[in-house]
Amino acid sequence: MGFDSFRPVRGFGIPIRPNTDPNRRTLIVGSQAPVPSKFSLLNGFPVDFPTIADAMAAVPLRGKGPGGEANLGGPEETWTILVTPGVYEEEIRMKPNVILVGIGQSAVIFPPKQGWRSPDGPGARRAMVYLNHNTSVQNLVFGKRGMTSSDYVFWNRDRYNVGVKVEGTRRLGPSYFGVSDVWVWPYDNYGKTLLLEGDWHTALFTNVGSSSWESTGYDVQVRGQHGNADCHFMNCFFDALRIDEGEGGCMLIEDLYDVHVRGSLLRTSATDAYMNLVPNTTNQYLPVPGSCVCVRDNRWASEPADEDGTYAWLENTSLEVPGRDSKRALHLVGPHARCSWRNSSADSFEGDPAKLDRPRFV
Repeated sequence: MGFDSFRPVRGFGIPIRPNTDPNRRTLIVGSQAPVPSKFSLLNGFPVDFPTIADAMAAVPLRGKGPGGEANLGGPEETWTILVTPGVYEEEIRMKPNVILVGIGQSAVIFPPKQGWRSPDGPGARRAMVYLNHNTSVQNLVFGKRGMTSSDYVFWNRDRYNVGVKVEGTRRLGPSYFGVSDVWVWPYDNYGKTLLLEGDWHTALFTNVGSSSWESTGYDVQVRGQHGNADCHFMNCFFDALRIDEGEGGCMLIEDLYDVHVRGSLLRTSATDAYMNLVPNTTNQYLPVPGSCVCVRDNRWASEPADEDGTYAWLENTSLEVPGRDSKRALHLVGPHARCSWRNSSADSFEGDPAKLDRPRFV
């Protein structure tokens, strides 16, 4: 009959052909560490590529557009890269429609020791992972090692000239990405976790944890161009307890709206006073405390606010400044900065109380 085997079903022999064709859109990555001789009978996990970069290079891009940019494919063209346990020292340039998945969070990724270059030239900002359209990173651990204060683990910057995604009247930069079950740990004093910038929207962060050892600046920065971000942080933990030289903390939400932080814990420090020049006076020590969440809108009061201005939603979330008197765990900056506050707690608040929307009970 031309079939390779039969499977009995209720007394009948039903011809079933085994599926021996590989899933050609799933690539497996694994380090090629030698196996001790006494374990020579253990073959280990079969892999296709020794590095994530090699696997990413094998994922094809669509043809070029009229401006030389790479065309963006549809969801049916999604590829999956499975990362087996091991330690990888890599810069990861995500291609569109790629899902990067670690197996059991047992793969740890560090920046490359050599040859790590910024797309903007020597000494400029770098990233460990450059997010792209329709990409996802799951079940991985990242280590901040050998980084500077201008470097990030994740950055929504296209490195393949894919071009913008047109949606209505907006021409979006890299958008539609997710990060889930990811931990970011410091191994040095420097390096930040996330930078989203430009005109973008739709990002989901679930079960993401990060600890920052930076003394200034925000570990997570969500910045835009006064558009709808549709950005969600769910069940996340961000820790920035070493802020002591200037403004900074866990998260900055700037010049966009519809950013949600749900079921999360963010902790930062109340910084020591430091020398600051006060106009018409001598030098004085003034406190510059850190913020768990800073919602900032950079427009003047006379400028119109698009939609709701810069708007963040905090729900079932705790903002904590442990061990010291808090100054501004939640900080609203600018006349168009607003925050919706639901079932959450904060050690302190600084800003216009009229811009802090709380539930009203009738």
